[in-house]
Amino acid sequence: MGWLARLFGRERREPFEWVKVDRSNPQPRPVAPLEAADDPDWAWRTLVAWWDRTDGGPPIGGASDEAIETLERRYDIVLPPDFRAYLTNAIPSREDMDHGAGTWWHLDRIRNLPDEYEHPVGPVISDGGRRWLFFVDHLIWSWAWAICCEPGPDWGKVAVILGENDDCIVAASFSDFVAGYIADPYDMT
Repeated sequence: MGWLARLFGRERREPFEWVKVDRSNPQPRPVAPLEAADDPDWAWRTLVAWWDRTDGGPPIGGASDEAIETLERRYDIVLPPDFRAYLTNAIPSREDMDHGAGTWWHLDRIRNLPDEYEHPVGPVISDGGRRWLFFVDHLIWSWAWAICCEPGPDWGKVAVILGENDDCIVAASFSDFVAGYIADPYDMT
C-alpha cells in the first residue's frame, strides 16, 4: 500500500487489542546500587543524568520544604527520603513527556489514588491508596506509578496502576524504580 493510501486511511489495519501483561515468568528488574541505600540523592541525580543523556527531560524546578510539608499534611503521609530528595531537587516545574514516554508530575499535580483515580485498585494497594501518591504516568495516563508514603512494610515501594485490578509492586524503593525506569520504562509494568 502506498503513502497516499495510508494518508487517506485506506490501508488494511489490524483491529486494536489490549495487551495483557504476562506475569507468569517475571524477569528480575534492575535495582539501584548498594550505595543508593545510604544516599537519598542517588535517584534524582541518576534520573536527571538520564534525562540529559536522552535529551528528553522535563524542566527541573525543585520544591520548597514548605510545599513538600504541605503535601505531607494534606495526605497525612511520611515521604521516603529518596522520594523527598527527588521532590526537593528534581521535580519538574511543568509536565513534559520524557524519552521513556513518561510524564513526571510537578508538585501541584501529585495526588493520592482516591483524588486521581476513580477505579478500584488491586489488593497490593493498602487502604484504598489514601497514602499512595501518583508521581508519573505513561503516555497520557495509559498507566501510572504510585509510591507508598505510609510507614510500614510497604513504605517507599512503587506500584504500577494498570486498571482491572492488575496493579502490582514494581520496585522496593523510589531509587529501585528509577534504576528500572531508565533501563526500560516498559519493563516497569
